[in-house]
Amino acid sequence: MKKERPKKRYTAIAKVGYDKTLKQNICVLYRFNDINNFLKFMQKKYNPAYINIYYKSGEQAGKLAYTWGKFKGLQTAY
Repeated sequence: MKKERPKKRYTAIAKVGYDKTLKQNICVLYRFNDINNFLKFMQKKYNPAYINIYYKSGEQAGKLAYTWGKFKGLQTAY
C-alpha cells in the first residue's frame, strides 16, 4: 500500500541567474509549505534576484500570493 504524501501549499518560481549565450533567465520551480524556511533555503543555495510565490491549493489555487525581491524583501501580492 502506497503512502499518500501531503499536498504542498505553495509553488514558487525564482530567477536564479542569466544565461548570456542563450540570452534567457535561469529560473527554478519549487513546491513547499513553510515560506520562511523556503526563503532561507533559496538565499543559501542560489542567491535569487526575485521569487514569485503562488497558492497551490484551496480556493485561490494558481493565484499570486507573495513576491520576494533581493532589495524589497517579502511582500503580499496586490
